[in-house]
Formats: sequence, C-alpha cells, structure tokens
Amino acid sequence: MTLLPSSPGQCLVCRKDISRKSAEVHLISHKKKKSPKPSAYLIEVTAEGHPEYWMYLSSLPDATLEDIDLLLKDIWMGDDHISSFTIEGEEYTSYPDSSGMKVRVGKVFRPGMTCTYTCNYSSPTVLHLVVLDRQTAYTPSNSSICVVARNSRISYDCDICGSKADFFCDECYHEGGTPLICKHCLLLHECSYEEVQVIPDSPLFGIEYFAEEPDRLVRWYPDGWTGDEIISPELYELLDRYFEKYMEEDEECDLQDSDEDEDDEVPSVPGRSGSLPPGVKYDRKDSEDMKSTVPSGFASTLIDLYIKEL
Repeated sequence: MTLLPSSPGQCLVCRKDISRKSAEVHLISHKKKKSPKPSAYLIEVTAEGHPEYWMYLSSLPDATLEDIDLLLKDIWMGDDHISSFTIEGEEYTSYPDSSGMKVRVGKVFRPGMTCTYTCNYSSPTVLHLVVLDRQTAYTPSNSSICVVARNSRISYDCDICGSKADFFCDECYHEGGTPLICKHCLLLHECSYEEVQVIPDSPLFGIEYFAEEPDRLVRWYPDGWTGDEIISPELYELLDRYFEKYMEEDEECDLQDSDEDEDDEVPSVPGRSGSLPPGVKYDRKDSEDMKSTVPSGFASTLIDLYIKEL
C-alpha cells in the first residue's frame, strides 16, 4: 500500500484529532477494548489524484455494496450518476435494473484485498478501497455501516481579504473572479446566489458541483453526532441572508428597468395610425360609409381628366 501524505483528520469514534498516517493504527487500537458489538471490516477509502481526501469505514459483513455506494454518494459524490465497484475483475453497478450491488460485503470482501469505485462515467471520479482488518463495529444502531474517521476540512484563504474561506462561487471560478469567499466578505459579493455554496469536504470540489447536506451526512456517523457538529448552521444562515440581499437587489433592478422603459415610450400622435384625437370615437360603420362616398385618388384623377375633355 502506498503511504499518503499526513493530512490531518479526526476519529469520529472518540473525536480525537489524528493524521492520515496514524489513522489505521489509532482505529485498530479501539479493537482491543471489550465491546459486545460484532466484528466489522475496517475499510480505507482514498480519492485518486486527491490524497488529501480520505476516510475509514466500519462495515458489518451483512452490509451490501449498495450501502457503501449510498454512503459514498452522501458524503463525497452526490447521487446524480451511475457508479460501480470493480472487485477482483468483476463489476457491480448501480443501474436501476441491476441487482449487482445487492451482494453482501461478507461475500466479496476479505482483509488485505483492494478494489475500486467509479462514479460518473462521463467524467469519472475514482476511489480506492482497501479492506484492512476485522475490528469492533461502531455502526449506528439502525445501520450496518458508518464512517469512523475522515480528513479534516481543507483550509482555503479568502480571495478578497485572506481570511479563512467558507464559501465558493462557481461563476467567479469560471470567469476569473474571486471564487473563495469568507463569511465576512460574502454579503459584499455580487454574483447570483445560485452560484454560491458552502465549500464541501469532497474530492469533487472545484471539479463538479456537490452540496453537502448535514442531515444526510450524520446518518452515516457513529451514534452521538448531530448535523450541526459537522457543518456550522451559521454558514447556512449567512447563505439565507445572501439570498435575501440578492433578491432585494434583483427587485430594485427590475423596478429601474421598468421606469426606463416607460421613459423611452414615444407619445402617440393624433391622426396617425393607432391613435385618434381626444373625444373622437371610432365607429366601424362610419368608416365603411366614408369608403363608399369618398373616391379614391385614382378615381379622382379620371374624373378630372374627363371634365377637362368636356
């Protein structure tokens, strides 16, 4: 196994700070403590090309590949794409009409083996899984799998003031603006609120849109965690304020455009097509009578010539 950089992380079982290098030893040490819980697989997950993103899973043998697939999509990948596991040359896919991922982990995993997970075939993200050992299970009471350790959130600097960035603007990222924004500079930003999101702790960051949902994350954590402990609710409150600010400014722009359109309108001229002098009522019968009694210009010319010849 290739050793990865010692990026910081946290054990989600005891909540101690750990590093990427020490994670495996730390988690296996929990195994020595007596527990009535059954034995589970300890699985290491890393992102290809992004070694700073890693996590460790605790999976009971009766969990399915589909359970792991759902966990990975909730925490890192999003659920918009087809995915697959490749285990010892055999592929297990998430196609709706396929039962490939219904297979239980205990039938395909064993300590020491490796496999890959691919999500989004058009622009694939590849994860590498290593089954390390059997240890005490730390799964929630209503689940057969959970994440027991993962990397800490990657720290980025605000492109405006240099403080810690919490938000990311996709529009600025593609147009050369200031995509990394701190909570102090957010309300000064001018892009559409639809383009701004909390920076996700995911290898998809900067590659593909992925928004973390605390309620979906926490269901894969050990017992005792809350969504607010994973992502601060303050960040979503700031996004709500940014949304309100954007909508107010958008309404003001609409009002200004409406006033300018009214100023640009050309007043109607009496007697011209589409307008009548004040007080004059248009009557279709009068118009038809006028057509029948008033000769056309061509008819008037013939009459004048006839009179001259006389």
